[in-house]
Amino acid sequence: MSPAMLDGFTLAAAASGDGRAERATDALATEPARAVRARIEELSVLDSAARKAELQRAARSLRPAIAEDAPLPPRARALLAAEAPRELGARWIAEAPAPRRGFVASPSLRAALRGIATQLSRAPSPAPHRAGAAGVAGHERGAGRVLLARISAALHSDDRARILRSLGAEEAAAVMALAAHPGDSSAPAAKPTALERGLLAAAMREQLGAELTRALGALGLGAVGDTSQGDAWSDRWRRAGSEIAGLEGACLE
Repeated sequence: MSPAMLDGFTLAAAASGDGRAERATDALATEPARAVRARIEELSVLDSAARKAELQRAARSLRPAIAEDAPLPPRARALLAAEAPRELGARWIAEAPAPRRGFVASPSLRAALRGIATQLSRAPSPAPHRAGAAGVAGHERGAGRVLLARISAALHSDDRARILRSLGAEEAAAVMALAAHPGDSSAPAAKPTALERGLLAAAMREQLGAELTRALGALGLGAVGDTSQGDAWSDRWRRAGSEIAGLEGACLE
């Protein structure tokens, strides 16, 4: 089990009050499950301050700062300006067209954009026209994990479990890790938007297995205007995301 997966399962167990990591490791093989339970046991003997510090360390590794060159459309960057250094945020606002009259970005939309920006910033920069196959897939899969983590938190437990099982252990762990640290803890998590639910419904029309997160990420990228940097597999998903965003009336135009 990779360190990231171990951190993810540990955070999921801690966030859900799963003191012995029984629910978090229910679908894992024996050795990975033993590793997670050992980590939880190590945390249980720490004092509260040390335990909190360790969980925060794991969480920070899953949510890096938004990069200055975050590969998002100008309107999307403007919505995240308050989370960037002052001069950079001001520049993002200045570069973006004015929003349509009356448009107010929901907390859930900001959270989705933040997740997409940080996930895309981790991957290699795309070539001028389109990234290589591995880079495109990584961009889309990372964005999809963020969206699925947000949406799944609001699903019925049976539906959430069914989706996670369909992904396989590794992909499910990545989604669970993000779900355990969805964003700012100072405010209640916002419910998924109609757009986000529509994107998930579209992705689930096909039996995709672990590729569900990639399809969902491509849909999400298309929904914020990035329809030109996919590949032969994901172009149709990006176009669909753009169309769904228009139908929902929740795009950034």
